[in-house]
Amino acid sequence: MKEATGELSTTVITIVAIAAISTLFIAILYPRLKTSIQLNQACNSGPGYKDETVCCGLTGGNSNGCATANKSKVCNSEQAEGQRYTCWLNEKD
Repeated sequence: MKEATGELSTTVITIVAIAAISTLFIAILYPRLKTSIQLNQACNSGPGYKDETVCCGLTGGNSNGCATANKSKVCNSEQAEGQRYTCWLNEKD
């Protein structure tokens, strides 16, 4: 009987640990990963890119009218000033 109780306790601890790790991933890491992927895809599409959530325009002058977003990424940062552009992410609630 003690062996069965010990195995049950180990199983419960494992399930709780997996649930805690999954919750951590879903609550903290997944949103950051999703934002990073969206902005990287937009940067790869070029300075005129625009869709429902992401748009890109010249850095310093928002040519697409979407610089009100709180998350952005400067693309082509190694290029000259006139060739840099920024992509903004408009998150929907």
